[in-house]
Amino acid sequence: MQEIRVSPIPTKTPSPSYLKPTGDDSNGGSDEDDNGIKEEDVIPAESEFRAASIYEIYKVLQCISLSSPGSVFVVRNRQDRKKYALKKVECQDESAAVIAFFEEMELKKLDHPYVIRYKDFFITYEQSDSSVYINIITDYFPDGDLKQWINEFQETKQVIPEKAIKKVLGETIEGLVYLKEKGLIHRNIKPSNIFRKKSGTVVLGDLGVSTIMSDKRTNTRQTFKGSVFMAPEISMQSHDEKSDLYSLGGVMLNMVTAHIYGEEEFYKKLGDIKESPETLNELLEEVSHTYSKSLVNIVQILLRHKHNTRPTILELIKSGFIQECMASVDSTQLDKRSRQKQTKATKIYSLTETTDALKVLEYIADTIDHESCVAEGLSALADIVRDNENAYKLIDQKARNLISLAMWDNIFNKDVQISGCYVLSNLVTFAKPDDILFSPNVVTIIHKIMTAHEYEPEVQLAAANLILALSADEKAGHLIVQLGGIHDILTAMRHSRYHASLNAICCMALWSLAADSENLKVACKENAVRDVCMALNTHKVSPNVSESAAAALISLLLDDSCYDPFNELDCVGNLIYAIHLHTKNAKVVKNCCKVLATVVQANEECAYRFLTSAQPEDEDPTGIATIFAAYELHKDNAMVVEGIVRLLVELASYDEICLDLNAAKVSHQLYEVKRKFIKNKMKSIKNCNMPTLARC
Repeated sequence: MQEIRVSPIPTKTPSPSYLKPTGDDSNGGSDEDDNGIKEEDVIPAESEFRAASIYEIYKVLQCISLSSPGSVFVVRNRQDRKKYALKKVECQDESAAVIAFFEEMELKKLDHPYVIRYKDFFITYEQSDSSVYINIITDYFPDGDLKQWINEFQETKQVIPEKAIKKVLGETIEGLVYLKEKGLIHRNIKPSNIFRKKSGTVVLGDLGVSTIMSDKRTNTRQTFKGSVFMAPEISMQSHDEKSDLYSLGGVMLNMVTAHIYGEEEFYKKLGDIKESPETLNELLEEVSHTYSKSLVNIVQILLRHKHNTRPTILELIKSGFIQECMASVDSTQLDKRSRQKQTKATKIYSLTETTDALKVLEYIADTIDHESCVAEGLSALADIVRDNENAYKLIDQKARNLISLAMWDNIFNKDVQISGCYVLSNLVTFAKPDDILFSPNVVTIIHKIMTAHEYEPEVQLAAANLILALSADEKAGHLIVQLGGIHDILTAMRHSRYHASLNAICCMALWSLAADSENLKVACKENAVRDVCMALNTHKVSPNVSESAAAALISLLLDDSCYDPFNELDCVGNLIYAIHLHTKNAKVVKNCCKVLATVVQANEECAYRFLTSAQPEDEDPTGIATIFAAYELHKDNAMVVEGIVRLLVELASYDEICLDLNAAKVSHQLYEVKRKFIKNKMKSIKNCNMPTLARC
């Protein structure tokens, strides 16, 4: 029992007055609390054993709660003057307390941003109630816990934003994965045991050791509120990680129903779900009107009644939605700081000028925890990749993994991310389908980058380029969208509305992603058409934006629900004006005509917009004149002519527009097209003499 924190059974025990808060320490004189209790009155006498008493080290400032199975106090360490939380838990007997003490000592080894830090442990005997207590000293969180936060929404009947819920879920899962790696389970997950920092970050607290938690299976000391979050199987079998996940499901359900149920009503509902699991489906049906299908599905999976149907923590994190939640948190930085302490200055050195990719990779590996060095190394590697077209052959799968790890490890350094994205984007060009570049290890980084550097257009541009490169792979494209890639792209466009290059690349990325029907649904739900139309309106003088925005619209307009913003933002007028400004640019003309053909077919108002000038207040040419001017410049380009002819076919279906087409002598151009491309297999050109055009 030497230097361990075990307070011996005192020969003289004070009254429980130390449970009352005391005042701050003074520099001299007697120290009394508001009730006149002197500090020396609350320090237990020592026995023949020399072990530091809890009251010699900590001073009780305030009682937070007096409850079963443990009371909580705010204390101040007399040496470092910092505040901590003290939890006093009654044990069955002294031997159980000692066993629990050594179990708790293992918790002192925990070091993770989303898991509470254990400072100290003491065993005390209280003669007043003849009980043995284990006293646990942990970090103190003055901003309260998740229960208090949820209560605020319950009282006002307000919806907790899904983004906030995903952040809580991501941080909690990160904490549970860490505990899993340490061979630990939590055993007591509930909102009051998840603490909040001032920044809003949550921390898993009050981990229960098996000795203290042993009677929770029979709930002999648990209130209904304390046990309602526990898994149904706890009364019949030992607690494990799947039991923890059920409890987490209860916490998630508490958050998504905060606008529906008050505290007491929710506890009753969660209890009902244990008795009648089908109750959960009815409740989630109501919640689904407010939250995404992915979030609702995760809650349903976590709250599966049968133990064997729930996933393990490692199975859970394979979910795209969970990966998206975890990608928004920052647990890697702790490992980084720990390694920095170990390497100190021994691994910091300057990179000599070199064009040897292997030497640069070795330098990055050596200095991976020092962001300035990593930035220098990745910048050098970007230069090598740019100047040497065969450099990709030297950067094998192991080296590519190193680059992604370096980016993860230094996520907040924009130079690292810009250079890293450039290197990866170039490597994707030569990558095979099974390349590590298409794996979650790499794809997940993008969401993290775009979230961490939300207001830095240079970083967003590099990340969007990487999305564009990766989206050529179908699986990578799906994963990008599952991790919030479309939302990230649109956020970048909104924050950098006047950045032409960024808007052009973002539009091209949307074009590539939306080519998939499932991704298209997500894009339409995110109202991507509106942002693309805004980009075209803002940057129609830019040929790159005009081309890429039109390309994006070609993909997006495959879904009928995406048409709404068109007339409101005069997208037809902007497309006509883009053709007018960039008549010589074949790609702009081709893409804009394809979009116009689609919208003309679907919407009469869009069709008749052709009869007005490109800019009504000016004397610019009308849509028909603009199209024919483009035709004269590109009549030898089959791809451009195909787009123009398709547009004319759709316009000719409107009688009033047919008159204008006739006045423009469309038949002459059509005869020329027929003669020149008679052997062309393009459907629109082959059918250019269809009746609707012939009557013009």
